[in-house]
Amino acid sequence: MWFQEAFSRDGWQNSLADDGEVERIIDRVEKGLLEGGLGIGINGGYAPGYGRKEYHALAKLAAKHKVPTFTHVRYLSVQEPESGFEALGELISLAAATGAHMHICHLNADAGRDVKACVELIAEAQGNGVPVTVESYPYGGCSSTVGAEVFRGDWLARWGAEDASVMELNGEPMTQEKIDELQKNAPGTVVNMHFLHPDDKPEDAELLDLSVLYPGAAIASDAMPWVNKDGTLVEGDVWPLPTGAFAHPRSAG
Repeated sequence: MWFQEAFSRDGWQNSLADDGEVERIIDRVEKGLLEGGLGIGINGGYAPGYGRKEYHALAKLAAKHKVPTFTHVRYLSVQEPESGFEALGELISLAAATGAHMHICHLNADAGRDVKACVELIAEAQGNGVPVTVESYPYGGCSSTVGAEVFRGDWLARWGAEDASVMELNGEPMTQEKIDELQKNAPGTVVNMHFLHPDDKPEDAELLDLSVLYPGAAIASDAMPWVNKDGTLVEGDVWPLPTGAFAHPRSAG
């Protein structure tokens, strides 16, 4: 998988493109649009250090070609600064400035436990005619590689989580020591992480409902591949799935 290779490279998640690189990025994206691309995907959550001028250039390009952007916002955090609220504000400001239709991916994960403030911000923007739309998936768990920036540093505080056991590998709760080991030696390892517990906590179910039931929101079908207990991918048309195979809930739902 591309992301297993990508997360083995150091530094790229917080590197800035220089002017020449931005120009080449815009040229390649525009070429894709001219070849029939439906919109522009911006995976900012995995590269939160990318340039704001680059993001602005992508928004202008989307407006030029009258296509939407689909943005996994820059920060997934309940802490300020560099919060999900701030990242959504950045997206809203670019939509207002450029006129581009900017679609928010994974509102529940973007906002997490701060969803009340985030949905209020989005509703205010929409009420003032800013062309933003929303998508959410109906689970309180996310899945990615353990080396993603969203799981590094003081990640528990940023997610508003209690301890490292909210992250799972092969369906088993992890420790911070195990996470540190994998981030050093196998950063492309696929893990699941529960930022909300809607089945156990009514207050978490209410938070999830705020994003899933947001007026006009789409339901996300984004998923992850199934992984065997030994870390290899389940490939091909396999049914029933191998015993112990795991994936993001979206992979089943």
